[in-house]
Amino acid sequence: MRALVDEGLDGVRADPHERQFIREPAPIELLRNCRRCGSKLRVSEAHEDRHGVCDACESPHYENPVMGASLLVVREGRVLLGRRGKERRPGFGMCAGPAGYGGLGEAIEEIARRGLLEETGLRRAIFGLISVYTGTGHVEVAYHGEADGEAMPTLEFPEL
Repeated sequence: MRALVDEGLDGVRADPHERQFIREPAPIELLRNCRRCGSKLRVSEAHEDRHGVCDACESPHYENPVMGASLLVVREGRVLLGRRGKERRPGFGMCAGPAGYGGLGEAIEEIARRGLLEETGLRRAIFGLISVYTGTGHVEVAYHGEADGEAMPTLEFPEL
């Protein structure tokens, strides 16, 4: 992050719809076994989207990739981070930037803006794209921007 702030963030506004890909992405295969431990998957009855759940390690598996987005707020050479609250959730106690996961049909930029609002109470436009990461069952997009006002602690980020 330090190198990113040092380089400056005054680039052209990001437009993910104009991105050119070098090669076609590989088709997503339907999972029958867990990516972590190899055990058989079952359909989750606890969630409305009825994703797959591993019988052994209880990790969730989605047929379609899960979309996630973050919006790093940079002000005066400093990046806004918060310590994750909510025990029994991934990343508890670790520092991170505001982020969130989206639902079907939600624009990736809106996921980033909503994550910022829900976790810090701040609103702001997106200035540029930092990176796109694709994992085994998800896609994460990181943006940067600035925000007016002061961030407020929330259940997601009790410490800022």
